[in-house]
Amino acid sequence: MRRSNRHSWKVIAAAALVALGISACSTTSTTDTTSTPSTLAENPEFPIAPITWSTCEDAPEESPVVCGSLEVPFDYADPSIGTFQLFVKKRPADKTAVGPLLVNPGGPGFGGSSLADDAMYYFSRDLMNAFDIIAWDPRGTGQTEPAVDCVDEYDPYAGLDSPPDTEEEKQALIEASRAFNEMCVERSGAILPYISTEASARDMNSLRIALGVEKITYMGFSYGSELGATWVTLFPETVRAAVFDGATDPNSTSIEQGMAQAQGFEQQLSAFLTQ
Repeated sequence: MRRSNRHSWKVIAAAALVALGISACSTTSTTDTTSTPSTLAENPEFPIAPITWSTCEDAPEESPVVCGSLEVPFDYADPSIGTFQLFVKKRPADKTAVGPLLVNPGGPGFGGSSLADDAMYYFSRDLMNAFDIIAWDPRGTGQTEPAVDCVDEYDPYAGLDSPPDTEEEKQALIEASRAFNEMCVERSGAILPYISTEASARDMNSLRIALGVEKITYMGFSYGSELGATWVTLFPETVRAAVFDGATDPNSTSIEQGMAQAQGFEQQLSAFLTQ
């Protein structure tokens, strides 16, 4: 699992988004005031409703962040199977909004709605002034319902030796992985077939429709880069601007991705130590 809290890359990505977006379009809005979500909908068999925003539970009084939910189908090809309720947060722009900025912290496997609460740690003042920051828990994660629920206790897995140095340690990893997978199927098997990068990318388009805009801006950290690249591929006409801080080959194996990430970490550490 790739980590998404790489501060130096966030700073670079934020600066890049400013260069891509605000400098070119700071005086215009991408919000389409003539279209409605129903006319923008991709799938007429499952119309996407606008998001109703309300005060977040347990939110500090001074917080500008509001919460909402968006119903999306398990399977866009067959909306009758069932639906997810995506948990969504919005931090309104401090000044006149250029439009929505969808953000994802990576993972995969955990929610991203906290980026709206912690925007000041991730995004520049320019971005917070100019964009409504839209953060959500992707299907199967966080407060989105239903969510994947595999095990109650993670300590037995965190205590395993990785990488293994002996055959016994290797076998322990195999057995633990098998047990974890079996519990996931037992407890969340009904929704696992509908959780994928492509499905989440289609959810991004549904978020766009629910927000009532023709184009969206996106920033993805770590795995969020792969998610964003999938969205761009599927819906290129809906892209206003996008920044990916950790582009990878989606066809590479987990080992190849891990080696590439380790090389990147090593390069950044060396660059930091030479300063």
